[in-house]
Amino acid sequence: MNRKTFLLSLSVFILLCPLLHGFMGRLFSPLFYLALIVFVWLGSRLPQKKPDIPFEKYIRLLFYALLVFTLLQVIPLPMFLLKIVSPSTVDALVLLKDSPPAFHPVSLVPFETIINLLQLAVLALFFRMLLSAAWKKKELVFLCTVTVVSGIVLIPVCAGGFLSPGTRFAAFYLAMVFPLAPALLLLKLRYLESSRGLVEKFLSRVVRRKSVMGYLLATLALAGGILLIRSRPALLTFFLSCLLFFMWVYYFKRPRDTRKRLRKTFLVVGVLAIAIGLQSTVMHIARHGDGGAPESKRWKQTIAMLKAFPLTGAGFGAWETANFLYDPMDEVRWTPDANNGGLEILAEGGIVGGGLLALSIILIGAAIFKKWRSRRHPQVKVLGLGVLVSLFAAAFHTVFNASLRVPSNLLVFVLLLALGIKTANYRRTPAGQPRKSDSNEHD
Repeated sequence: MNRKTFLLSLSVFILLCPLLHGFMGRLFSPLFYLALIVFVWLGSRLPQKKPDIPFEKYIRLLFYALLVFTLLQVIPLPMFLLKIVSPSTVDALVLLKDSPPAFHPVSLVPFETIINLLQLAVLALFFRMLLSAAWKKKELVFLCTVTVVSGIVLIPVCAGGFLSPGTRFAAFYLAMVFPLAPALLLLKLRYLESSRGLVEKFLSRVVRRKSVMGYLLATLALAGGILLIRSRPALLTFFLSCLLFFMWVYYFKRPRDTRKRLRKTFLVVGVLAIAIGLQSTVMHIARHGDGGAPESKRWKQTIAMLKAFPLTGAGFGAWETANFLYDPMDEVRWTPDANNGGLEILAEGGIVGGGLLALSIILIGAAIFKKWRSRRHPQVKVLGLGVLVSLFAAAFHTVFNASLRVPSNLLVFVLLLALGIKTANYRRTPAGQPRKSDSNEHD
């Protein structure tokens, strides 16, 4: 398949996903994963170029361990062995059925866990396809631009009220893609490539390149969309993302001796901002909810499930169906998620499964940061920063809801992980010169 056709098809898919995803129920989910399988097949025919990934061996090991753990959650066990491995599963079966079966998996809802296992495998193949494809720099920039445009297209849909009650999922999407917009703007301005000021660069380039004004308007549009939705977690994530992004931008333009003094200052300011914002927002949502009923009861319900399944979890995907077992007073109305992605993952996967998943994502993020930090290419520096801050926004926002279960949010998150690695691996090689080894090459 022609790479331009493939890139165009993937771009259309990214643009349409936010308009169709989980707000319309589960009908879209199988179509979404079927489309990913088609893209994996088509992408395997593109020219391949394996990136250099720090900690690759450990990331691969963690992922395989997570697959094996999820598989173990759905293997039927005899009741005597199940009482040893997961006594809470036996207690739940006794509560739900007059005569418990002779064999049952650890998962309370095996079918949902099997679905989650298949989805994880498809996402892994899609992630591997994105990593293996030999993307050019302009194609990486194009995919980031399409992601930004998909967020802008979502804003009028939210403003028209067409996504209610999925507005909080849309807020997550906008907060996640926002950092890409200022990164693309600074990339087009070639902010790190000369000593001229930002305003001077903007005025000199906006006349020659109309796209500069487009990226500025895109940045303002996404910021306005986040403010329009008025989701407190999204607003907090937005302000923290701006803080982190522009602190790093300021850091890049300082001399080396000044940078050393700035590191500790930025670290203290960043940690304090995150801690204060996290504490105030969690307390606010626990008392009043994010535009709805108080969430403290739903979190207590999830914590009760986690206490019942501390090691093995109740089974990935089981929370939506089995959460009522841990709400004896029937205080919480039915809801598809715990409104706290971290707690929900821990309740479903336990310390083992949740820990494996968290470590995998943290290690991939650390690999991107390590590779990106060693790059000297000014455009890679700026674009990589946008991707890293977007990943931070997604991880931070997950504390307040489970929006990564929504197909379009998950698509962009996986896309950003892959684009981060590919961007950090980009090197500008002079014409006619062979590429140097990774150990000796600096951009």
